[in-house]
Amino acid sequence: MRLATVTRYLADLDNRLDRPRFQGSPLASQLRQQIHDFNAAALTEDADMEGS
Repeated sequence: MRLATVTRYLADLDNRLDRPRFQGSPLASQLRQQIHDFNAAALTEDADMEGS
């Protein structure tokens, strides 16, 4: 599976976790933060690999 596929899937999951149903959920908030952290790191690594 390509990294772009994973980051796209996680971005979609992040959007779903932003729905009113999950507002106020500490678990959803924690998961969203982990998604943001992973995607930020993955995008940085991907850009570094393209420059090599």
